Amino acid sequence: MEFVEYLKYEIGHLHGFNGVAPIYFVEVPGWDSRDFEQQCTA
Repeated sequence: MEFVEYLKYEIGHLHGFNGVAPIYFVEVPGWDSRDFEQQCTA
């Protein structure tokens, strides 16, 4: 487990990140309706 965490840190460091990224949650109205994909393409 320690080696995996080290690799995550190194990969993040190579991309200029510090290994932590913000996550944003948004509520999408109608997301759970059956015809959501059709409504989005209209």
